[in-house]
Amino acid sequence: MIELNDIDFENKKIKHRELDIAGLNPEFAEFMMPITGHFLDAIFANEETLEKRKFEPKIIEIFRPPDYTAGEYRVLYGIFKIYAKRGFTITTFTDGIFTTHHELCEAMEYKKDKNGKFGKWEKDDALKNLSSLAKKLIDIYKKEFIGLNKEKKKMFDIWVLQDEKILQFAYKSERVKEGEEPIKKTKQLWIKLLPVLFNKEYFKLAVSNFYSEMKSVLEEKGKRVTDYHWDFMFWLLKQNNQKLEINIDKLVKLLKVPIENKHLSRARKIVRELYPVFKKIGYLLDYEVDVETKSGGKKEVLLINPDKFLSLKKRLEKQKEKSIGYSSN
Repeated sequence: MIELNDIDFENKKIKHRELDIAGLNPEFAEFMMPITGHFLDAIFANEETLEKRKFEPKIIEIFRPPDYTAGEYRVLYGIFKIYAKRGFTITTFTDGIFTTHHELCEAMEYKKDKNGKFGKWEKDDALKNLSSLAKKLIDIYKKEFIGLNKEKKKMFDIWVLQDEKILQFAYKSERVKEGEEPIKKTKQLWIKLLPVLFNKEYFKLAVSNFYSEMKSVLEEKGKRVTDYHWDFMFWLLKQNNQKLEINIDKLVKLLKVPIENKHLSRARKIVRELYPVFKKIGYLLDYEVDVETKSGGKKEVLLINPDKFLSLKKRLEKQKEKSIGYSSN
């Protein structure tokens, strides 16, 4: 862990640096930004995930995966955006990044005033969510690819890292006199995401203005962006196929929708209310509910728009090229 004395705010450096590895082009950050696959794995891991991997019952019983509020997700999304601008490299994860209140608010997509600045409420809200995120102790489920076995099958190391914090942060402030009384203003922020999340080969490219798109649609109905909207977006981002078929109750569990007093119908309604909103902003092309399966059950059918998920689009293009290559023509 980096100590406070290691942080040089003046020169924007960390005293202990590690070898850098070339990352993504910072130009990606304008429209698309990388979200690490290890982060996506961690937020959707549950007891079933651990049972499948043969973890001991006691570990499964005490497992505490990430469960973030909408505000905490929003600040995390903003941090990933700033990381992308700095270069998605091992250095940004081992040393962290230096930023300002203004840049963080901009990355979190707060609205500026007529002078192009962010107000006190916006700055305080960003710092409140950043502080809340930094205090949460969580367990990180990590599946790390280690190679192929003799049968050419993929092998993984599976970890559960207990009582971790997804980030560290520190801020430097100064007293500025405005009027008669001096006030304290935050001058610089240093933020460091958990390094174990980094893998330069394992990430998904997400649209960089998700919050603004979602907020504009929900405001028309007098609603706001919730943690369910964030979870659903991240779940779609995690997928490798355009057409998804899933049982509604399984999706309820993945999105961490509480089933109060066994009111499963209410939880299903919350999830299904996400579909039309995501279709309106172009993340879903179409959807169907309660489609009958061959076994007599029911499933949800969701069709992802690959133009909103660049990693999926590239995967589909590669599959198309491969099928053309094997064509008899």
